[in-house]
Amino acid sequence: MKKYFSKITQWVKGLFSKFKKKEEIQKEIPLEDAFRMWREQQRKKKRMALKYIVSLVFIVVYFTFGHELGFATSSPLWTHFSYSFQHAGLLHLIINTLVFIGAFRTMEEFISWQKVLVSIYVIAVIASFGAVRAIPTVGASGMIHAMFGMMAVIVTLNKSLPKQKAIFFCSIGIMMIVSLFNSNSNFTVHALSFGMGALYYLAHKQFNKI
Repeated sequence: MKKYFSKITQWVKGLFSKFKKKEEIQKEIPLEDAFRMWREQQRKKKRMALKYIVSLVFIVVYFTFGHELGFATSSPLWTHFSYSFQHAGLLHLIINTLVFIGAFRTMEEFISWQKVLVSIYVIAVIASFGAVRAIPTVGASGMIHAMFGMMAVIVTLNKSLPKQKAIFFCSIGIMMIVSLFNSNSNFTVHALSFGMGALYYLAHKQFNKI
């Protein structure tokens, strides 16, 4: 019995000593560093929340508006700015939302979330003017493919394994082929957004070297 009691006592002492060490470490952190750490945590929280807020906008817009938000040959000018937030169907919404969250999460590791959001939206808007057709185009695919274009540059320039590069570019190739032969998909928006996304990241990387 004494043996078990001594073991429990040692475990409790060890537990309290760990807490004590943590407190000592926290006390040693200067006030400026602690404030900097707090600010960094706040930035991370905002960064994490943003992609989910945009995803929530997709959902709200889908159930509130119709395809009038999509751009077409006879649609108003403002539809080029709204089409990215609407989707053709529930499956389209779910897939694009999940892919958007995943791609945005990846790009945040390389560019600030503000630059990612602004750049992909502007690219999607510009791409839409070169991809007008009779059928209304809706969906966040323009923004998503802009991020894919950025990722293509990152994968190419970074020291990724050949197998990883092959998997990535095969996946992109398959998506582009499916988009090309699917009459309901606007391949031109996807291709233009991908290209501009790649050029944007190259320019961003070059500018940061100066």
